[in-house]
Amino acid sequence: MKTISIKGVESNVLASRETGLSFRVAIEATLQDNPGEDVLLDFSAVRNATQSCIDEMIGVLVLREGPGVLSRLRFHSCCPTVQHLIRFVVEDRIEFRQRSAN
Repeated sequence: MKTISIKGVESNVLASRETGLSFRVAIEATLQDNPGEDVLLDFSAVRNATQSCIDEMIGVLVLREGPGVLSRLRFHSCCPTVQHLIRFVVEDRIEFRQRSAN
C-alpha cells in the first residue's frame, strides 16, 4: 500500500482548490503507477478543510474515474469535520454523475 501524507501548505487546514488539485494529481499518479495497489491518504496532520479543496481532491476523481476508484483509497486519521466533508462531496459527485448519465 502506498501512502500520501495530506497536509496544509502553511497550517493544518486544507483551504483551496489549488491545494486539492496538487493532492489529486499525486493520487492519480500513485494509482496509475501502482495498479491493483491501494493508496492510503494520511490526514493525521489535517484538522480542517474546505469543501472546495476536498471536492478538487476527491470529488473530481470520482467524477472522472467513477465511484469504483474509492475501493482503492483508504482514508486514515480523518477528523470528524474532514470525514463529513469527504462523505458529502463523494455522495454529491456520485449523484451528479448519475444524473449526467441519464
